[in-house]
Amino acid sequence: MAYLCRITRQCCKSIHCFPNYNTHRIIDGSLFQFLDEVDVLNLIFSNHLVDFYPSTILTMAEVEKKWYVIRTVTGTEKKVKQNIESEVEASNIKDFVSKVLIPTEKFYQIRNGKKVSKERNFFPGYIFVEVLMLGEVHNILLNIPGVLGFVGCKRKTDPPIPLRPTEVTRMLGKVDELLVQDESFAPPFIVGEEIKVIDGPFNTFNGIIEEINTEKKKLKIMVKIFGRKTPLELSFMQVEKL
Repeated sequence: MAYLCRITRQCCKSIHCFPNYNTHRIIDGSLFQFLDEVDVLNLIFSNHLVDFYPSTILTMAEVEKKWYVIRTVTGTEKKVKQNIESEVEASNIKDFVSKVLIPTEKFYQIRNGKKVSKERNFFPGYIFVEVLMLGEVHNILLNIPGVLGFVGCKRKTDPPIPLRPTEVTRMLGKVDELLVQDESFAPPFIVGEEIKVIDGPFNTFNGIIEEINTEKKKLKIMVKIFGRKTPLELSFMQVEKL
């Protein structure tokens, strides 16, 4: 029976003595190699074997990290991400879990006449992880507080399904786009809402919003001046909620 073994880097110089040397792979500093029972025992006695797994993998090309999506409760993503990172450190599986990602986007709102920058999750309820899914790594991740399971699995204990290459490209492309794009604007107003003017000649007047121009960040509001309804066009920065 073949075993997929994780071997110390100190063993690299002598790994050529194994018949499958040409099929080894180095991932994030760890050397992986298919070996039989005899070679596994030799490594154990020489203290060069980190861990090993009965191999259900057919080729060394399949020994690679893939992206998976973890489900969690919306609003708890940051806490669960911290839980995952802490458990990865505590369980000594850093060689298997290289990235824990929550794609976010920045936006701003106007509060009390001031621009306030905020951040929101682009995929609420989901956390992306890059994992070499071997041995107990799956179970360790599943038992982390806040982890509900993996996307694509009917049952929590089902083997997780990695993202397809096209999905990974789309997801990482969106992350890059969010990192470089300008801050988006989420207007905190709605049509028909009563607001107060805080800047300009009509300061302290109240009015009703009739139109919202998000692109130009302007409002058309109706105020009463000397008992007559008068339309005004003001910027988001010139008004505040009542």
